[in-house]
Amino acid sequence: MLHLTNSKRIMGSFANKGYVKIMVWSLAIIAITINVYLVFTFVADPDSPLPYVWWFFVLVICLGILYVEESF
Repeated sequence: MLHLTNSKRIMGSFANKGYVKIMVWSLAIIAITINVYLVFTFVADPDSPLPYVWWFFVLVICLGILYVEESF
């Protein structure tokens, strides 16, 4: 969404201005960071109901990489 609203080619005169771009990208980075932290603390907790095996951690890491990659 940020890529679309920042594009002058797509949005024309309605594209985000410089200060709005900085603000929304900062908020997006904060939201992504909070999401990664919450998932990490839930998955890494030995008392969580999730499987505590190596393949599960690999799956979570791969999905996390895809999440961050799609975010940017």
